[in-house]
Amino acid sequence: MGFFNDIGKKTSEATSKIAKETKLKMKINENKGKIKELYEEIGKKVYEKHVREENVIIKEELAEECAKLDGLCKEIEEARRRKNRRNAARRNRQRAMEMSRGYVVFLTVCVVVSALIAVLFVQMQSQMTTRMKNVANLESQLADLRADNDARYKNLTTSTDLEHIKKVAMKKLGMKYPTEKQVVYYTVENSNFMDQYEDIPSK
Repeated sequence: MGFFNDIGKKTSEATSKIAKETKLKMKINENKGKIKELYEEIGKKVYEKHVREENVIIKEELAEECAKLDGLCKEIEEARRRKNRRNAARRNRQRAMEMSRGYVVFLTVCVVVSALIAVLFVQMQSQMTTRMKNVANLESQLADLRADNDARYKNLTTSTDLEHIKKVAMKKLGMKYPTEKQVVYYTVENSNFMDQYEDIPSK
């Protein structure tokens, strides 16, 4: 409804302006016609006096026509000034409308850019929240795995019977403690392990 009301208002304003301009034009044309008639009347009187060979005294005999002519000329000039003022006002309004349109376009671009930035920000926030949740889940899984590993390690250490292993090794497998000659000591620097490339000799 507001859109149609604006259209009706603008149409009414445009019609009013056209009517006023038309009225001014009609007034100017009417006054021009009267001026033409006065010119003809003045010329007729002057010519008649010329025919009668009388002296022409304009100030006394044509004062009324000249006064009417001066008034009509003033009205025409005033009408022209009003018309020029209205034309200037219309041009100023048109310039203002053009400036307003440019400003509206600028505001529209700003709003669109702001909306895009807001959408990108929301997407980044959503992605960050999702990643933080994933990190929290992974940390929870890691803690569970560590707890399970510790439990298995404790279970293995507590369930191993070293004495039983010793008896099986010595009685069933025939293993014995090494003599001093069988023990070879190695010195390794900056390392806690060594690679074995050959079998250890039995003797």
